[in-house]
Amino acid sequence: MFDPELEDFPETTRNKLIIIVGGIIGVVVLLAACYTYFIFRSLDDPSPTASPTVERTDKEEFFLRTMRTRPAFNDESDQILLDTGNAICTAYRTGASTEAILSTVVDSGVPKFEAGYLIGGSVKILCPEFTSKLPA
Repeated sequence: MFDPELEDFPETTRNKLIIIVGGIIGVVVLLAACYTYFIFRSLDDPSPTASPTVERTDKEEFFLRTMRTRPAFNDESDQILLDTGNAICTAYRTGASTEAILSTVVDSGVPKFEAGYLIGGSVKILCPEFTSKLPA
């Protein structure tokens, strides 16, 4: 698709914009896929908190304990919570804004407060290098 407004931009700027937009779309798709799995996983796993024995780091265990303090996350498997938390960190690594991540999580059906808790917990525990991106 050709957009005449982009004609004013130098080709390198257009390429950068395409890469940035593509990255944001990729993050949105990743978060949507994680949340879709997050929701429909219960159809296949009658025991959502049961998971195979996996060696987890201390920060992963702390993240899981923190998420389990919210009733909204009690029925989710450890792996789904970790995958979602890691997807949030990946979104920050690819340049997504907190607002874009929050919007994606909320649009996937997570209540706004719970989405904020999930994003905040993910950042504070799994990828603290992005703590400055969280609202004060």
